[in-house]
Amino acid sequence: MNFSCGRLFILIAFSTLAVAASAQDNPFNLPVGPPSKPPDQQAQPTAPPADSPATGTIVESILSTDPQTPAAILRAIAILLDLDRDDIAKQYLQRLSGIEMTDQQLFDAYRSAGPDQIFRIGNRDALQPEGSDAAQRILGGAQRFASDGARIAELLQQVVDDDKYVRSKALANLRLLGDVGAAALINLLVDDSHRNHWARIRAAIRYFGNAAEEPLLAALRSGDPKLRAEAAKALGFITTSAALESLYLPGLSPTTDPMIRIVARQSLERLAGQVPGPEVAETRLFHSAENYLMDRIYLSHEALDRVKWWHWDAADQVLKMSWLTAEAVARIRGFRRASDLVQLNPDLAEYEQLYWLARLETVKLTAGLNRPLPDAVVAELSGQISVEMLTDVLNASLDAERIPAAIAACELLAVGGNEELLNDGSRVSPLVRAVDFGAPRLAHAALATISRIDPHQSYTGSSRYISALIRMAQASGTRKVLVGHSNPQTAQTLGVVLGQSGLFPIVAGNSREFWDRAHNDPDIELLVLTDFINRPDFAELLQALKSSRQTRRIPVALMVGPENLERAKRVAARLPRVTTSRFVIDESLLARQVDNTMRLAAHRMPSSSERMEFAKQALVQLARIAENPNRYPFYNLVNHQDGLYSALGTPGLSQYACVVLGRIGTPRAQRSLLGIAGNSQLPAELRQVAAQSFANAVKNRGLMLTRNQILAQYDHYNASADESPENQQILGGILDAIEKKTN
Repeated sequence: MNFSCGRLFILIAFSTLAVAASAQDNPFNLPVGPPSKPPDQQAQPTAPPADSPATGTIVESILSTDPQTPAAILRAIAILLDLDRDDIAKQYLQRLSGIEMTDQQLFDAYRSAGPDQIFRIGNRDALQPEGSDAAQRILGGAQRFASDGARIAELLQQVVDDDKYVRSKALANLRLLGDVGAAALINLLVDDSHRNHWARIRAAIRYFGNAAEEPLLAALRSGDPKLRAEAAKALGFITTSAALESLYLPGLSPTTDPMIRIVARQSLERLAGQVPGPEVAETRLFHSAENYLMDRIYLSHEALDRVKWWHWDAADQVLKMSWLTAEAVARIRGFRRASDLVQLNPDLAEYEQLYWLARLETVKLTAGLNRPLPDAVVAELSGQISVEMLTDVLNASLDAERIPAAIAACELLAVGGNEELLNDGSRVSPLVRAVDFGAPRLAHAALATISRIDPHQSYTGSSRYISALIRMAQASGTRKVLVGHSNPQTAQTLGVVLGQSGLFPIVAGNSREFWDRAHNDPDIELLVLTDFINRPDFAELLQALKSSRQTRRIPVALMVGPENLERAKRVAARLPRVTTSRFVIDESLLARQVDNTMRLAAHRMPSSSERMEFAKQALVQLARIAENPNRYPFYNLVNHQDGLYSALGTPGLSQYACVVLGRIGTPRAQRSLLGIAGNSQLPAELRQVAAQSFANAVKNRGLMLTRNQILAQYDHYNASADESPENQQILGGILDAIEKKTN
């Protein structure tokens, strides 16, 4: 049997073992039936329970064969995981870690187990940390072996050798490399020095079968007509949906190079029995693009968090491979199908909208969620899409929860949008929908766009704009975890343990408090919910949190007692970004659950520095609104001011908050500014900003202090006789502002 990278081969050879072998030694001294106690409490093996004879027999057979080679150990682990015997599988992983292996041996282990099995080992909670260590070790060695340029170059020379035996052996070795070996051969088809060997190379590529699919798909989209024709012909022997769909555009479009079109149509006939009509091709491409964009297609992981992506490098004129996230690869595949679709039928608005959604999603993921689109990209895209289509795409992105596409749409609307976007009768603008969609980066982009549009009249949802700015301004830059537990002492202990993961714990003792904190604190990155919380209980609260715009994207670690575990799993299975485990206060177990839960939304969560930058920009926008109340009468900052006071105590935001409060000028704002200006323990620069903001508030809104509060400022100044001149100057400035208004 030939093996290839990218395929899963789990060889179950133990089923033929004789039951008599069970009398042999048990290498780990572990039970063969489902454990009733932790393994370390069981010194002697026990017989399997009567209600699971098959499971017991298989486990007993595995233990009795005592696998020693890496391949045998991995096969045993695969079976044990299927039987939910993670305890024994972990013991075998420990054995595997003690075996010295070369890169080739690691590659052989990877090839025999398959990428999905290695991914499974690396991410199974009960196998950690041994599972992750083993997976990383195997993947690293396999990748080094498969990408050894000198070895591949030598095999390429041998594969075109005149000696048939040399060619056959070299091809077999290249075939073991899977798509890497196929790509190396495909690259020879654009090398004129191998012209005399092209026939052999074509035959060799066909020998790779479906392992050559991804490199051939990349070659089909290259800029080299000859290579595209070669790829179109070779794809006719690849029996996959991706191969078939890739041939629709070159086979059906009248603008395709005639040579490529003929070959593509021949391949379509070979795969489908006939060349399909445009309607069939369009329908299939549309649904396929949607499936990739909506995460309905599983992509096999060939690394713990990455997938191979083959592309044509125009500069070097070769195929190259990159490691991307599964999400990025799915979006690129969706975009390519949407692009083919709109080229086949550019007149259908539904296709155009899907194309732009896919393109914006891909562009934003490629540029990075944590940085704006490059100016050159914005200029290029803005010149190709209308504001009307952008608005439709933004709405569609929100409906489909494609956050990267929505962010990109907001960034483009900041260039071409106008006030009409916000005034569409009684309908809420998609920009307003975006500001409180529960995705911080999207909210920031939408807020920035509305600020740039700078509306001068009321619009539907204007209060949501202010609320979003206020909430964003409350960031402190601290990474927080919200813990829900009714027992304060237990909650505190749990918080201390969680704090070891770098998250600052805050505790809520009941469901109402948990709900309020989750909605009002933009620094919360993780929710830890237990079944010790009530009114309502954990299940109802979890469903409510996942239904709320503000909190549905925050990952949740659900920890419950054994009596609620099955119920918790059923509830969590229907909800996104939720992990479930038994409630145990154990540092290593909690650290793993926190890590696994955070990974569900890691690339979606802005960093602390991002949140602080978002907060600064929100305060700048609020200051502009507060400075021009006559220009923005439809924004009511006074009713939302409560959320601003927390920013006064946040380093990096205090000065911005002082400016906003000085322009609001309410009694509370004036008192708060005096508290900052009169505190000699604070930096002088901040105190000066607060004093000036107070003076501005008095000038524009009037003095709103009581007689006793005014007298307290004089007492404070008189008591500063022995303090620094700088301090006296600040306090004196406060009195000047008071006296100017009272005289």
